[in-house]
Amino acid sequence: MHPILSDRKKLTIYLIIWIIAGFLLSFVASKWFSINLYAAIIFILPMMYVYGEMNLSAWYIAKTFSFNKKSVLTVLGVLLVALIAISSLWTLLCWGWMIVIEQGLGIPVLPQKSLMHFFIVYATGKQLYLISLAISYLMTTFETSRNAEHNAYEAQLLAQSSELKALRMQINPHFLFNSLNSINALITQQPEQARTMTTLLADFFRKSLQFGSKETITLLEEISLLTNYLQIEKIRFGARLNVEQDIDEKALPCSVPPLILQPLLENAIKYGISGTIDGGLVRLRIEKMQERIFITLENPFDSDVPQKNGTGLGLHIVKRRLAAIFGTDADVKTFREKNIFRVVLFFPVK
Repeated sequence: MHPILSDRKKLTIYLIIWIIAGFLLSFVASKWFSINLYAAIIFILPMMYVYGEMNLSAWYIAKTFSFNKKSVLTVLGVLLVALIAISSLWTLLCWGWMIVIEQGLGIPVLPQKSLMHFFIVYATGKQLYLISLAISYLMTTFETSRNAEHNAYEAQLLAQSSELKALRMQINPHFLFNSLNSINALITQQPEQARTMTTLLADFFRKSLQFGSKETITLLEEISLLTNYLQIEKIRFGARLNVEQDIDEKALPCSVPPLILQPLLENAIKYGISGTIDGGLVRLRIEKMQERIFITLENPFDSDVPQKNGTGLGLHIVKRRLAAIFGTDADVKTFREKNIFRVVLFFPVK
């Protein structure tokens, strides 16, 4: 629908502009043709109002005969026909209205009429319709550009949403693969521990399904998932695994993507604790500073021990998820200092 006709406020402003133009044109005509100002207003003002309504057709022409959709010759031909037709029709209406005023109301408008007066009315109508066509083409171009931008933005959102869903689906199979390997190792030597670990694993997946269906969860809920995961890994590593947590209480109510910490902790244990004879201490620090959440995870590693080959999914998934959600406002950094491996990630508070 026409953008002006679909909005009463815009239509009112549009017609007021034409009425103001009618008053101005009346003053010009009264001076130019030396006619009575009252007669000029009675003649010109209603016709400008009518021509304002007629000029709304310019938008439909611009919408239908776009230079992007039709050939230049076709568009120019249509514009020429529309320009002549609308201007001629308005000229005839003006001449008919002049006769009504002079003969019906007895108010003289043009005491001496000539072909020049007829041509001036026609030329004025052409100029006004040309302006309407130019504005209409600008409006349609802007509307097309805005729709293209909107469609591109929606496509980006859909792509991000699809990517997030795909990344979420990678997290649980990755963790499940490693957990099942741990259970398999315990079955023959420590069957009781294997059963306990299986129960804990079921509890973890029950909770992860509950939280994983959400776009975000609180950091407190994320920590509860992490605690459940640590119980599973403590069975495997026993005294070799120690975890130290330093969590800012102000950060606990903040929203985070679900299962954002578990892959990092899994990497710390797999490539740090399991690679050292005596195990070690994993440090987790979470801070809220300047409307951002900063998470630091440190684990020891033995530089003399060959590093295990892994798929690298854990850190990769975290990076991709943060990028898809926060863009450049979030990042993941890794550092190696002596025998300490550190992962630092940050993202805005939601």
